[in-house]
Amino acid sequence: MRQMSPSPLALKLAQEIRDHGPISFERFMDVALYEPGLGYYRNERDPFGRDGDFFTAEQLQPVFGELVRTFVERLAARHGASRESFPVIELGAGRGEMQEALREWNYVAVDFDRGMLPDDLRGVILANEFFDALPVRLLQWHDGWQEMCVAESDGRFSFVTRPLPRDEDEEESAADRQVRAYAERYGESIGEGGQLEVSARTPDWLDRLSATLVSGYLVVIDYGYSAKELIRLRHGTAASYRSHRLVEDILSEPGNQDITVHVNFTYLTEAAIHAGFRLVSRQSLAAWAMSVWDARELKRRWKAGRDSWRLQWKQIVFGMGETFQVLVFEKAD
Repeated sequence: MRQMSPSPLALKLAQEIRDHGPISFERFMDVALYEPGLGYYRNERDPFGRDGDFFTAEQLQPVFGELVRTFVERLAARHGASRESFPVIELGAGRGEMQEALREWNYVAVDFDRGMLPDDLRGVILANEFFDALPVRLLQWHDGWQEMCVAESDGRFSFVTRPLPRDEDEEESAADRQVRAYAERYGESIGEGGQLEVSARTPDWLDRLSATLVSGYLVVIDYGYSAKELIRLRHGTAASYRSHRLVEDILSEPGNQDITVHVNFTYLTEAAIHAGFRLVSRQSLAAWAMSVWDARELKRRWKAGRDSWRLQWKQIVFGMGETFQVLVFEKAD
């Protein structure tokens, strides 16, 4: 196990654990990523791009921006709306790299815990790699579901487990019941020692977005899996990255490395429908990109584009195309 970095964030987490005992992984991930001024997405270091820890589609500009802009135009036309009356709200906008492409659409960036969602929105909400960054609780099966919590000893973080409270236990909270219900719904294929992530914040965010969006669309672009694929993911999907490499110890150096979890698209879709959305389509990123422009328009752009434009197109379609999914939900008046 790697020595804990003596950063202010690591010291803050260590002190919280010493004061109150082991904390949930959800709490650890929340602080590690979003603690003001210290968290991975809240400090001065830029995590994106070649000099950072990972790429997202948003760094593939201008191609990704052109694709999204054309798609938004199509959605607005379907809605019978003009650009001025059909704004685009982006969740988890990072460096705001979509602003140039969407500036004519009254583009507004709203981050995980910063910025306000507008009231009575009629337009588009774009969630590109947003749901994979929501903090999750971790479970492990050992003759019953155990919660994996984070402890600290001698300056190092490690996992410990505690039994997940049962229905008859008076100490079971509403959050515990939600976690247990998820485990019972999706954890049947998880064998002894297997792990399962529970994103309890996903339905909460979808409820918030549904309350915000009077009519229009929610476009989710992310990596993940369907519930039937969980049988091959018995060790879970939580991972940590730094300098474009997978970090073995997900608890080491909090605030200095990314923590991410693949999205359960079955769960997200069910939660979205429960919140009042209707699923319009689900496609791979490659299939979606190929559907945005017809063959004639793609050929025109291909011939007019520079080599860098063509390379970006190939990265979106062939590099990320089958890993990422695009889900489009509609909310009607």
